[in-house]
Amino acid sequence: LQRLDITECLLRFVEAVEIWTACENLWHITCVWAYLNCVVEAPSDLYDALLRHRKTLQTLHLDMRHVRLDDGFNMPQRLGTLQPFTALETLSLCEMTLLGNVQPLVVFPDQLFGSQHRITELLPLTAQNFALLLLADKSDMTTDCLDMSFSLWHFVDDCKRCYSQLKEVSVKSLNILSAPDVTAAFKDTDIHFKLVKERDVSIKC
Repeated sequence: LQRLDITECLLRFVEAVEIWTACENLWHITCVWAYLNCVVEAPSDLYDALLRHRKTLQTLHLDMRHVRLDDGFNMPQRLGTLQPFTALETLSLCEMTLLGNVQPLVVFPDQLFGSQHRITELLPLTAQNFALLLLADKSDMTTDCLDMSFSLWHFVDDCKRCYSQLKEVSVKSLNILSAPDVTAAFKDTDIHFKLVKERDVSIKC
């Protein structure tokens, strides 16, 4: 078994861990959670099970934007750095998984100001394609505040100095995104940057 794709996932994190732990040397992992009340677990609970595949994993897609996490007064523990993964080239991660955000970055772009870890410290050096999946702002389907995101500006600055393997970065959301300043800044790198409007596939009642 080299590929494990789970969509509309209703597994608790501990159950996903059991499946990943039972497998050996996976090349591709996709897990897209459906609505799940998961207030006693955190993205970091998945880390050790993923780490078993650090030498072989080439693509990783984790989307838990429909998972209800316990935000309390602090951000939940993020997944952890993926730098030990030596074969990982393509990543698609939601902001809850990677950054620990439980509030949309499009609503609170400065919420990671002073954060200990930058995006580049969490990505593997082998990354070629990276997609950041944003939580939607349900009150407004058009947003232009990404230019105020400290996380993205730190990312641009770091990409100018390192990450020669990175070829494409995309930011995806149900919202219509606009970030002219960040987009222009990426043009000073060798990385193709794009904003993607996702299709809403949720069932309307």
